[in-house]
Amino acid sequence: MTPSKDRPDNILNLSHFMGRDDKLTTFLHSLNSVELAEKIMKNGFIFENHLLNTTDIVSPDDLVEVTYFTNIRKAYGNIILIIQIDNELIQTINAKLINTRSHFSEALTKTPPRTGPNELFVYTLPEQFIMGYFDNTESKEVKNKNFNPYYISDLFEENIQRILESW
Repeated sequence: MTPSKDRPDNILNLSHFMGRDDKLTTFLHSLNSVELAEKIMKNGFIFENHLLNTTDIVSPDDLVEVTYFTNIRKAYGNIILIIQIDNELIQTINAKLINTRSHFSEALTKTPPRTGPNELFVYTLPEQFIMGYFDNTESKEVKNKNFNPYYISDLFEENIQRILESW
């Protein structure tokens, strides 16, 4: 019998779980444990420098792209964390940061940036942007009950001002 992680319908199941909403940008991040995925859904996603350092942007309806990124990140684990953020929020922040070298994700932190082990800033993306995770071994979907890709915090504007003042 074919192990579930090798079933071709896993990509279809993952794609279906992510949904097809043109108003959202979808990021994937591979993990090696359900416990870590659960912790991220509860406390937010910690990342270094900017969100694209450890995630890949995918189009949920492009099965070739989803397959590619899940395959090349397999070494990091079979738990696929799904992050979705409103495109309009991203565009609004990018417009405000246009004359800086900052990435929109730096403004979306829910905690003050701190210097990490690689001498880069470490940020925490709010748990509201964590759509859930997909266990690629079991082909199991877990939705985050706090998911809200349109979430806006007063902290975001404060973060933007902090970034602009540092330039």
